[in-house]
Amino acid sequence: MANKVFVRGFDFGTTEQGVRDHCASAGNIESVEFFGKGSAVVTYATDSAAQDAISTLHKTTLPGNVRYIEVKLDEGAKEKGEGSKKRKGGGEPVNRAKVFIRGFDFDTTDEDLNAHFGTVGEITKITWLTKGSVVLTYGTTEAAAQAVTSLDKSTIPGKQRYMDVKIDDEGAKSSKAMKNGPDMAAMQAWFMTQMGMGGGKGKKKKKKAKGASGPDLPRERVSSVPVSGKVLMWNKNWGWIRPSSSPTHDKASKHDGKIYVHVNDLVGLESLEKDNEVSFHIYADENGLGAEEVELGP
Repeated sequence: MANKVFVRGFDFGTTEQGVRDHCASAGNIESVEFFGKGSAVVTYATDSAAQDAISTLHKTTLPGNVRYIEVKLDEGAKEKGEGSKKRKGGGEPVNRAKVFIRGFDFDTTDEDLNAHFGTVGEITKITWLTKGSVVLTYGTTEAAAQAVTSLDKSTIPGKQRYMDVKIDDEGAKSSKAMKNGPDMAAMQAWFMTQMGMGGGKGKKKKKKAKGASGPDLPRERVSSVPVSGKVLMWNKNWGWIRPSSSPTHDKASKHDGKIYVHVNDLVGLESLEKDNEVSFHIYADENGLGAEEVELGP
């Protein structure tokens, strides 16, 4: 893929965050994968960002490093033995920033997943496999590992089913969705519930009303005047804002201090972009703090 660059030559002991911070000057980064002690593959959100990285970061030195780095388009560098870990039987190496999640309620939304799993780190991509399974791509492998450690067997607030969470080391997108197909037993159970079946012969079960989720959760405004902040990430119809100053609230530390924002709460806007300066009011719901009446400008 043309949005991936192979970076090598940085000092041993350099952290994943150090590589991310240095390479982020070229554009939005989806993931950083280390291969050995001195090389990594950086995946950008766009092809143009990857090209900018090659143009501007080649032969540069990370802060605190002595050695300069080489930056080039990733043309299979991971298969050349740079310390990469491959799946059994060959194929693409494991991206340990990805987690496979299954078992959640079928009415779960992107916003529900982001609010629950975003508590351990920034989610850069959500890939749906079936109505009850997804692959989440985190910005760092540390965040993915923390999701497995702290969120396996957890339940999304307002939902009923607990979830299995594991590193996507088997290529869930292909092996689960393409090879084995969707979880038919779970989908059949869901279908029978929706049709009022399964409650005994001749009886129909009442449909259970879907609970509110995402931007529709009950909320309470906690700010008396608009506050300012910067957009950290925007993904189709939701994102995260970093407030200029941390609000005084018992939920302010959730999501690493970030404020959730949904397109429904934008004023005169259809979307936001990373690094937009915005002003907004803050509300609280069961998932944490969110932004409403969001406008451009400090």
